[in-house]
Amino acid sequence: MRYPIVLFDLDGTLIDSAAIILAALERVGADAGETAYVGDSPFDVRAAKAAGVTAIAVTWGGFHSRERLAQEEPDAIVDTQEELLGRL
Repeated sequence: MRYPIVLFDLDGTLIDSAAIILAALERVGADAGETAYVGDSPFDVRAAKAAGVTAIAVTWGGFHSRERLAQEEPDAIVDTQEELLGRL
């Protein structure tokens, strides 16, 4: 079963810490080994790796280059939504 979860802080900013990812996993009873975290920043990749989930970086966020995302060594870098769907 798949559960898309988007988490925001009270001021509307996106939270990308490993603790929040782990809390989300606990909330839905998911296993980190069967979970992917999709993000468009180096911070997202770091949080996913720290939480022990698959880190998938997307290049269409517009703020970070593919090269910058690759420096964080995500499990995958995808350029299109179709490619992302193929990885999930």
